[in-house]
Amino acid sequence: MNKRINRKDMLPQWFDLSSYEVMNDLDDYSLILQLITRREMYKSSIVSSPDFLEVMQILHPERDIVMEFSEHYYAYLDNEYSKRYSDLQMSAIGGVSPLNLLDTVRYANIADKYIEDNSIKRSLRGLKRSLSKVANTDNSMLIKIDMTWPDELILKDIGRLLSIWRQELNIKNEDSLSSQSWEVIKRKIFDYRVFPMIDLLTWAKSTGRTITKGVLTVAIFEDGRYDYTHITQTIKPFIDNLMRKFYLEKIRREVINKK
Repeated sequence: MNKRINRKDMLPQWFDLSSYEVMNDLDDYSLILQLITRREMYKSSIVSSPDFLEVMQILHPERDIVMEFSEHYYAYLDNEYSKRYSDLQMSAIGGVSPLNLLDTVRYANIADKYIEDNSIKRSLRGLKRSLSKVANTDNSMLIKIDMTWPDELILKDIGRLLSIWRQELNIKNEDSLSSQSWEVIKRKIFDYRVFPMIDLLTWAKSTGRTITKGVLTVAIFEDGRYDYTHITQTIKPFIDNLMRKFYLEKIRREVINKK
């Protein structure tokens, strides 16, 4: 089997630009869910069947595969706050949450073992070591906040410390997210024909194929509006940004706040 797609007639039979016209009728939130689903499929390369468009719910709008997947995947964020089971469970949002009793027990056990292994039970200097530095098992930063301080000062102090903490814990985070508005991003999504582009790239990745930039150009931009140079220097980097972990979450929250 030829792994290099260097002719348009070698593309899968399901690919048809006219199939994507239904995207024009989707609301903003549905568009974002479509992008989220494609991101997850592109990352995992789980799509390899000839019924690719059926999975992506383009030719089969009566099926809710994309919506079911995305709604389930992001349901816990729809109201921004995590579900609370009692008044004793405090609110959490995104990457920020109060320590709970299970956290406390887990970290206490880790801390006790560290203290014992390092023989610092009676060492004031040793016991002042930060829990996140010596007993953290994930990417969390465990902090104390004096809630009597003004919001302005708390937020300013945390803002100054974030980069310092990441450096001290050797944790890398994504670069700053795009400052472009959803309206600008949405215009580019349709102008760059991002949906058919991602679908072809996902199909190629999941089947071990490579589509040349020339074939992508003639298949997706039949009107000649963009050439392979634009794909390489502008469109592909834009898609790579969309595929970043938190890029679509920023957009999703922006759209929710406008509802």
